[in-house]
Amino acid sequence: YPGTMSLAWNDEETPSITAPIMVIALEGWSDAGDAATQGLEQLALEWDTTGIAKIADEVYFPYGQVRPTVELVDGVVRSLSVPSIDIFAASPPDSENEVLLVLGPEPASHWQAFTMDLLTLADTLGVREVYILGSISADVPHTRQTPLSGASYSKRRLQEVGLEPGNFHGPAGLPLVLQEAFTREGVPATTAFAAVPHYVAGNSAPAATLRLLTWLSSVTELDMPTLALEGRVEEWRQQVDSATEADDDLQGYVHELEEQFDSVEDTSVSIEVRRTPQERIRLVDGDQLAAEFEHYLQTGGKDEGRRGGGPPTEFGPDSDGGTPGRSDDG
Repeated sequence: YPGTMSLAWNDEETPSITAPIMVIALEGWSDAGDAATQGLEQLALEWDTTGIAKIADEVYFPYGQVRPTVELVDGVVRSLSVPSIDIFAASPPDSENEVLLVLGPEPASHWQAFTMDLLTLADTLGVREVYILGSISADVPHTRQTPLSGASYSKRRLQEVGLEPGNFHGPAGLPLVLQEAFTREGVPATTAFAAVPHYVAGNSAPAATLRLLTWLSSVTELDMPTLALEGRVEEWRQQVDSATEADDDLQGYVHELEEQFDSVEDTSVSIEVRRTPQERIRLVDGDQLAAEFEHYLQTGGKDEGRRGGGPPTEFGPDSDGGTPGRSDDG
């Protein structure tokens, strides 16, 4: 793969790794609620991992768009950290399989060159299979199991790994660009997207993270460290339940989503497109409720003057909540 200059090994010698599995998660448009990247961060912390390489080229991360972070102490710059994608070699417990974790921000430009870097990495280390994780904001309720859908190198493989086949035509996210490239080069790859309720997508989404890791465990037969995450999911559900119970509009909106979710057999993340524009108009403005919910989380439901101490009934300039963006393809 000529022309790949951005992949830098941490040691002079290429690490000795035997037929690893590669798992990729990138922050950004295709990671609603940081569900995918938080999952890989959990694995990097819990498993025995070693940083073996990184990609930190300003071509991918123009500093005017993806800024470095600096530590300034008593007027002295102690450290400067530039945006990078880190590659870890991981040894999961009770397994002979080796895993590569690819984790970091989505490149802001030059996706084809970045794709070539990952193809080089896979070829150099003899990667035998690739899993790309992502999450998207969708019209799904938090009270149901997180839907998964995705793409792979064949319909048969999608059935084997238990993913609903995604259907989409429009602007592509980087996960699907990588999916196409690995498939074209003959590297077996599968992409899984978890659906995050869009009214909470601006915040952490541990339920989607847990769903992705549970799915990854089932297809790789690797044990995933999910015990602490399960506790976070329970706390998250209680918090979202409290927010919905405190506001009639939000409660009614979630009920509408539950009815729609329960009425269809295919609960993949493309569920949002099943609603006609007329049907969507009849629902409460979900984007406004998303902003109200974020405000509720920031105030802890203690915003005086609001109805029932819950989310604000009108989203105005006094609220800090932003409207989470949507993505249909991940």
